[in-house]
Amino acid sequence: MLIDDIELDSNIKPHDPQERINLLIVDDEANVINSLKRIFRSKPYYLKTATSGPEAIEFLQTNTPDVIISDMRMPQMTGDEFLAEIYKIDPDIPCIVLSAYANAENILNLINNANVYSYVNKPWDEEDLKLKVINAAQQLFLKRSVDLKNRQLFEINRRLEEIIKNRTMSLIETNESLQKTIQELDESYKNSVNMLAYFADHRMPELHGHSGVVAQYAKSFCQFLGLPDKEIKDIESAALLHDIGMLSLPEKIIHAPCAELSKEDELKRQEHAEIGEAILAGMPVLQGAASYVRSHHEHYDGSGYPEGLKGKQIPLGAQIILLANNYDTLISDYCDTPVYSHEEAVNIMQKDSGSLYEPELLDNFIKMLSKPTEEIKKHQGELVRALHSNELEPGMVLYQALKTKSGMILLVQDHTLTEKAIQSIKVMEKTEKVHYTIYIYSKSIAEKEQI
Repeated sequence: MLIDDIELDSNIKPHDPQERINLLIVDDEANVINSLKRIFRSKPYYLKTATSGPEAIEFLQTNTPDVIISDMRMPQMTGDEFLAEIYKIDPDIPCIVLSAYANAENILNLINNANVYSYVNKPWDEEDLKLKVINAAQQLFLKRSVDLKNRQLFEINRRLEEIIKNRTMSLIETNESLQKTIQELDESYKNSVNMLAYFADHRMPELHGHSGVVAQYAKSFCQFLGLPDKEIKDIESAALLHDIGMLSLPEKIIHAPCAELSKEDELKRQEHAEIGEAILAGMPVLQGAASYVRSHHEHYDGSGYPEGLKGKQIPLGAQIILLANNYDTLISDYCDTPVYSHEEAVNIMQKDSGSLYEPELLDNFIKMLSKPTEEIKKHQGELVRALHSNELEPGMVLYQALKTKSGMILLVQDHTLTEKAIQSIKVMEKTEKVHYTIYIYSKSIAEKEQI
């Protein structure tokens, strides 16, 4: 039975062997136990004793010593059996075996099979035995310390992985929410721009569709030049709203044919650029577009308005809008101006290279009109043309649906025009007293689709 009343510390947390060594002595001879108690009577040793293997095994079910000193010959259970049981319970506990009867083969078997730390012959050398106990305890302390650090590292890693996982999920959710918010803001932005453009178009029905065409050309040209998305967005918005300042002008100035305007009225009409900037500057999301609206009538040689800027003083976005605006005006009949073909319009614009337009920018704009752009990819990147009813021919294909002034769809997108359809368009123009701008794919595309 256990015969010592000193409590053994069973806490597996490593403790310094210099401060405490929990020592279990197992021997059936009282005089041996007493001799060992005398040797280990002082600190740092804390003793527990058992007189047989089964008693020691029972003790080990609830306690974890640092070192076990055991006899090899005991009743009820041999030393070999006892050591084997210890190894099953806790293979890390170092065991020091005492025996007066042993040979080299037995000693080797014990060391290899039962995790015996050391073998000591009876009678023993006290200092040597104490040193072996201290070294065995130190070895266990180091192993337990390493195991504890490994468990702590494992737990830290587990918690870090959990934190990273939770934060990653949180970031994903935040990003999704942010993307949704950005999308909603972008939709709100587009709706605001389109609403302003809608009011401008309805104030000037004779220019109905012009702003949309200018915006389309401007966006396509920006993409052709490889400009950043944010800049493209601002330029496209400015192009769509470049005439927004017209809303504040008198009806007689808005609707009068360009050629009939007096000098005074012409100067008044020119104010629409500055008024447009003022309207947009009041809206934070459109401040980037505002400066382009102000300067979209400035000329490369300084002859434009409102400030007479020249060369690189003119914002690039404003120069792009001027090109798109003038090209669409030349191929359309706004303000009763002559209608030119694409080739004629290009020739006219080239004559103003260096005066109205920066030469290299104009050359690139002309190239864009005959090369694929991001805006026109559905049909192999071919050019989309803006025509009037007198330019339509059977076989042409609509790039977008044709709507009447009241908003009713007259012809759907991708409709192939026939002679009868063209006549219907002209009849509706007379009825509504307007000139439609019809967007069609190039004739080559229409021919390809008919093959």
